[in-house]
Amino acid sequence: MIDPALWTRLATAELRLDAALRDAFGWSGAQIDQVLPEYRRFLYLLALQVGPLRAPGVVLDAVWGAHRAQGAQYQRFCRDHFGRMLAPGDSHATPPHAAWRHAYLQEFGSAAPPLFWPDQDPPRSGIPAVLLALAGMVATGLSGSVWPAILGFGFALFLLPRAPKRQRAHTIDDDWNLAFLMGSTAFWSTARHQEATDDDASDAPCFDEMSLDEHLDDNFDGDRG
Repeated sequence: MIDPALWTRLATAELRLDAALRDAFGWSGAQIDQVLPEYRRFLYLLALQVGPLRAPGVVLDAVWGAHRAQGAQYQRFCRDHFGRMLAPGDSHATPPHAAWRHAYLQEFGSAAPPLFWPDQDPPRSGIPAVLLALAGMVATGLSGSVWPAILGFGFALFLLPRAPKRQRAHTIDDDWNLAFLMGSTAFWSTARHQEATDDDASDAPCFDEMSLDEHLDDNFDGDRG
């Protein structure tokens, strides 16, 4: 292990996230007990990184967003344990899943649980591609030129979801209330916190619980945990 002292501090640190995760996602005590040890490992590996910072999967990203939303408390946590702020980088960057999983194995001596440390991104939604193609056809009809349609079709092909290189060996448990994320790009209830930086993390908006609840009502039919 690269930094045993840091891991010892994180393994016993008080997180105070139980209520936030329960209220925001409806997670049970057992689920929270399952995710928080992985979140501690995530924070440890995150502290070893240099450059843009990104969570390896939607579950840990949700927990990290809830933690950052605590504002001054999160800043104190980072100062006390890392000596610097841990804030997200480019929200559109592709997370290096293989690198996360390799680092997990090297540091903790076991394979990373795929529920929290996925081996690839979920497929992108095809909705933007369809809308862009329709916009190109409308522009063609209004302008009489075929170039809007050609450009729109080209971008639509780029945006269409790609088939995964291999079948995933796991699926996200419906009880985690995260199944609605399949095909979407960012976690709704924490997306606004992705712009937090070392200088303005204290200005990050409050954790938006309603976005998750409203989206679940429309898109998720399973029982909430």
